[in-house]
Amino acid sequence: MEKLLGAVAILVLSVLGYMGAKSLGLFGNPNRQAVELQLALIDQAKQLEAQGYLPWDSTDIVASTRVTGMKLSVEITHVAPSESMVQATVCNYRRMRLLIQSGATIEFIWRPEPNGTVMAVSTVNKC
Repeated sequence: MEKLLGAVAILVLSVLGYMGAKSLGLFGNPNRQAVELQLALIDQAKQLEAQGYLPWDSTDIVASTRVTGMKLSVEITHVAPSESMVQATVCNYRRMRLLIQSGATIEFIWRPEPNGTVMAVSTVNKC
């Protein structure tokens, strides 16, 4: 009887240990966070295109978006503000700040006129 109770105790401890390790991410898909971040970037790109302008300034028209790896590129039809202004504004926008803190890069390509030449490229990868 003692051997049976000992075996059951070891089995229960093994199952609890496995569940604890799995909840810490020691087992399973190692790329899960990267995939979740890419999906969040794709979702943000869709929202920006659907809205048609940047959430903090309706004069910044979103011409197109593209997600490549861990980078969201947003093409804007408007005159570019200073790099520090772009970073401060993006970091104050909660959803984009969380994406950047998770390892994403957000790039803004500024064109004053549709299909015109690129005036500036602003890259935000830290907040």
